[in-house]
Amino acid sequence: MHDVVDLNQHIICGQCRQAFWVEAQVVPQFCLFCGQSIGPAARPAADSTIAPTRPLPISTHSANGVAQPFGPYDLLKTLGTGGMGVVWQAIERQSGRQVALKQLYPALLSDAATRSRFFQEAQLAAQISDSHVTFVFEAGEVDRQPYIAMELMDGQTVAQLIEQEGPLPIQRAVDIMLQAIDGMIAAHRIGVVHRDIKPSNLFLDHDSQVKVGDFGLSKSMGGKTADLTQLGSFMGTPLYASPEQLRCAAVDHRTDIYSLGATLFTLLAGRPPFQGDSMSVAAQIISDPAPMLRTLKAEIPRDLERIVDRCLAKSASDRYPDLAQLRTALLPFASHGTTLATAGRRLAAFMLDYFTIQLGVKSLLAVAVIGILLQSYVQLQFQSLPSAFARLTWIYIIGFWSSLVAYFALTEGLTGLTLGKRMLGLRVVNDQGESPGLARGFLRALVVPGCFGVTLICELMLLRGEDNLFDTAGRLFSDSVSTIVFVMIVTACLVTMRASNGLRGIHEWLSRTRVFHVVPGRCRKLKLTADSPYEISPTTLTFGPFQTTKLLAQSDAGDVFLASDPQLSREVWVVRQPHQPCPDVQRINLKRPSRTRWLGGGSADHGRWDAYEAVRGMPIHILLANPNLVDWSVLRMVLQDVAMELQAAAVDETLPAEISLTHIWVDEFGHAKVVDQSLVKGVRVGLYDQFELRESQDRTANYGRLLQELAELIRQNYPGLPRSAKEFLVELSRQPTDAQLFELAIQRLKAMSQRMAVLGWDARAGVLGVTLGVEKVSLSLLSSLVFLTGIYLVPESDFFVRFGLCWFVMVVVVAILGFAFRGGPVFHYMNINVCDLNGHLTSRWRAAWRNVLAWSPALYLQGATIVGWLVTSDYIKQLHKLPSSLLSQLQSAPLQSAELAISGICCLGLVGYGIYFLLKHPTRGLQDWLAGTQLIPD
Repeated sequence: MHDVVDLNQHIICGQCRQAFWVEAQVVPQFCLFCGQSIGPAARPAADSTIAPTRPLPISTHSANGVAQPFGPYDLLKTLGTGGMGVVWQAIERQSGRQVALKQLYPALLSDAATRSRFFQEAQLAAQISDSHVTFVFEAGEVDRQPYIAMELMDGQTVAQLIEQEGPLPIQRAVDIMLQAIDGMIAAHRIGVVHRDIKPSNLFLDHDSQVKVGDFGLSKSMGGKTADLTQLGSFMGTPLYASPEQLRCAAVDHRTDIYSLGATLFTLLAGRPPFQGDSMSVAAQIISDPAPMLRTLKAEIPRDLERIVDRCLAKSASDRYPDLAQLRTALLPFASHGTTLATAGRRLAAFMLDYFTIQLGVKSLLAVAVIGILLQSYVQLQFQSLPSAFARLTWIYIIGFWSSLVAYFALTEGLTGLTLGKRMLGLRVVNDQGESPGLARGFLRALVVPGCFGVTLICELMLLRGEDNLFDTAGRLFSDSVSTIVFVMIVTACLVTMRASNGLRGIHEWLSRTRVFHVVPGRCRKLKLTADSPYEISPTTLTFGPFQTTKLLAQSDAGDVFLASDPQLSREVWVVRQPHQPCPDVQRINLKRPSRTRWLGGGSADHGRWDAYEAVRGMPIHILLANPNLVDWSVLRMVLQDVAMELQAAAVDETLPAEISLTHIWVDEFGHAKVVDQSLVKGVRVGLYDQFELRESQDRTANYGRLLQELAELIRQNYPGLPRSAKEFLVELSRQPTDAQLFELAIQRLKAMSQRMAVLGWDARAGVLGVTLGVEKVSLSLLSSLVFLTGIYLVPESDFFVRFGLCWFVMVVVVAILGFAFRGGPVFHYMNINVCDLNGHLTSRWRAAWRNVLAWSPALYLQGATIVGWLVTSDYIKQLHKLPSSLLSQLQSAPLQSAELAISGICCLGLVGYGIYFLLKHPTRGLQDWLAGTQLIPD
């Protein structure tokens, strides 16, 4: 029998002196390390607020302070314990690399299911290569003792951080969770569900970077691994487990969303959502609603409380459907990830909402008009039509204003998101970063777009009486005046917008709100092949635990093999080089995301071999030879990654001095990886006959020339780059190749991240909104004046002549605008260029022709509406003078109305198809296909 020492909730075996954490009021019958019976002892003190699998807060050194040998490692001290094993700080004797080495408890070695689960953790974690997930180097056995060698975190766990500091400030807590979410997004991409996210499994690096670790309970949703959870039992920490886990039901990625919500609750409140012993906590999670955060910490914004509460929903279907949406919801409460929304983006969102409401209300108006006309024809009661249309017009005016104010008040007040703002990534928040509330939302909407009701009163006063309603000139005059008053008031409300005051207009000062642009994360997976196009199938070779499958490259400098790691089920690159020494410790311990991890090495026939993490992607020069694979948004990040890596490598000298473009790869998520060994040599690709290594000892100059060569290759292979990007790449190629080159490139590329990189459908919708708000309104006012002038100056008998002349005048106007601004005023002020198919600025004449093609159908609709209203108004005013017979009514109906209606419907269909076409093909609308142009950001 061995002695047991009570240390809070830690049991220390009297024989082997190892400490491990146990559940409150439950003492194991044997030591988890030496397996010997420990017999009765004093029960550990119950601490109902701490999880039973919490890491050991003390560092227990190995016996007598001397490193304990374990296979190729020396165990230095224990870092903590978990559900299946103990984690040691260890050092690999051959390479000098320090790792976190996890061992299975000796008492569990005979359990086959536990051993399988232990190796499953390593296999699943090894499939994830992300800067926010702890990296797994290897897994194996020493004398039947399984182990996993992982990245050693030189900081602390989030659980220890909470112990030291208590509840964290809101921004800091959200920042930690966003990094954890990024790591879990990488896991979910490959179908891995963690199932044990908790503060003790979130590790902080020395630079406060968060990494997710301990995939011991993870599960692959793709069916590649078995679900090793025992039937009828739960494994893990109940404090952060989802209800479906505790019920041993089916789980998916939403289980991790629950655990992330519970962890965020703990970060903000300083305690888990539920407290008590394990059985009590499990019962509460299954049946009781989670406490509201504001009852524990009143200063937490209500929106943040709602986010956490949604994550903790009992039913998985009530939680966020994926981590990307949870990340977007949390961004406004973080210290980064949001920027002040630009005036152009806000105007675009507003006009999209404005015209959406206008279209909806006018559609209802059209249905009502058709209903009134049908009722009149059925009942043969035409004399009441003028008064019916008068009432309908007043209802429309009041209804449109009310709908506009109500829409903005409800959507911005309750959710902070209108349809247009959701499309363009904007959100309205109050000073605490939450939705403004109904009262503030109504105040915002009453000012903009409500204009304090001035536009409503103005239009009603201008249309007093039935005669004014059916007087075409008077109706167009009232519409024009209302539009001008609306523009003047809205402009006056926006004159206070300055970058220094957060771009707040008067309506935002009054309502104490602001608008943020939520910057989305990079979750898009690129369609890149995972293999090099230069594979050769050699005889299978063995290098340590790795078995080769393909020969990727072969040169005088060495060979590069694609190999498999059978223990971790992942691919690696094995580099065999003659007369090559072992990499230094600095390269072995390197963990920058722009470099591949060193996994192991040794001696073999014909020289030394080293294994590195394999890159799923393709070499940069192969990628650039296929311009349709990526756009400038990806290339900008690749160029920035390369510049940052070359700048760091010039200091620590972890890259060879002689380097070429073939050392740069792009992975399937658009990140650059600079590899140690070229995988391609002497291959003719694109503009270059071959990529030769530079024979120079000036490492910084070599790296600078490499960066310039990459910039030049991008510039020549991508004619559709934004003009600012082309100018930057040309400037970069002319700079001296010294250390300042990298700093210049990094600063400029970071600044360019705020500019439009590519004209996607959301940006195109924004441009469309601004176009409707500026050019459409201006051209509508002008066309009203032109058509009215034409109506009263040209003889009435020449109906089609006067209509055609008015339309021709407006076509000339838009052609002049297109010629003067090389595409239109909106494109000019939103920094969008009209270019030819080679990416060069198009001629002014072609830009004018494109503008005519774009606006002609809309101008025809505007004129048809004006003339149609004129004819219809005259017809309605004469109804009471006509015989009551249906035949005479039909005979008196002017044929021009029918002709205008048919042609207007055709133009409306053309406009609708054009809008659909340009949203589907953002850089080339229907008018661009006809004019041979394309739109490229500046």
